[in-house]
Amino acid sequence: MSMKKVLIVDDSTFNLNMCKNSLKGLYDLYFAPSAELMFKILKQIKPDLILLDVKMPGIHGYEAMRMLKADNEYKDIPVIFLTAMDDEDSEMEGFELGAMDYIHKPFVKSLLIKRIDAQIAEHEMKSELSALKKFTADCVKSEKSVKNKLQESLNKAMEMLETSIKSDDIDKIKDHLNQAKEEIQSIHKLIENIKET
Repeated sequence: MSMKKVLIVDDSTFNLNMCKNSLKGLYDLYFAPSAELMFKILKQIKPDLILLDVKMPGIHGYEAMRMLKADNEYKDIPVIFLTAMDDEDSEMEGFELGAMDYIHKPFVKSLLIKRIDAQIAEHEMKSELSALKKFTADCVKSEKSVKNKLQESLNKAMEMLETSIKSDDIDKIKDHLNQAKEEIQSIHKLIENIKET
């Protein structure tokens, strides 16, 4: 299984090296000292997650986020802001722009890894649920009982996902994501049964 791609955007060489030393071997890492270079890299690879510094010369983090969300090619990539700021207004602005999380510098290595893993897992589950939801909607010829089971499992998975999004507890997030994963596995079994009939 290939490693997940993480793009780290920070104008500080020190911070880039800190991230590199903390995350090397766990992810396929890419580095950009500016938002401008980030967009050049994005034309070559699509990362599973972006760690984005807020305060940078040129295009700052919030403006870069607006540009990402305005582009259909990049709008679904989960973004975690890296910042030295700790005021609520700044965090609220980032979340309103679509950030998945905030990590304050200097960061704790174990917490950084947990949050990256949680956001990547959540994003993958959202994508899978979206595909399954479309499949469920397309199953117009399926028996009503099977369709109801599909919808029930889908609803449970969505509920677990929404609960994880609202939680600040990393362990609870992982627990809810695991429950959602079990429901998705049930959906896959139902789908296989439908294909065989």
